[in-house]
Amino acid sequence: MGTIFLMEMADKTQLSAASFSAKISRPTLVYLATVVGLALASVISVVFGRALALLLPEKYLRYLVGTIFILTGVLTVIGR
Repeated sequence: MGTIFLMEMADKTQLSAASFSAKISRPTLVYLATVVGLALASVISVVFGRALALLLPEKYLRYLVGTIFILTGVLTVIGR
């Protein structure tokens, strides 16, 4: 469990929030901006996912999502 916590601590969202907090000395503003940003990203993901679920059968949706996930990982590793 501690390893998962440490892995999640260094994601881009938290590093961006830490950087923003270092530049702006208003932690409440940083907190609210982070919450709104994450909520908006989640809403967009849910709406997009639901639209895809209505268009594609679950089997193909799983293949699509898996392919995107693997492609994202490969592109991250090779630095693109």
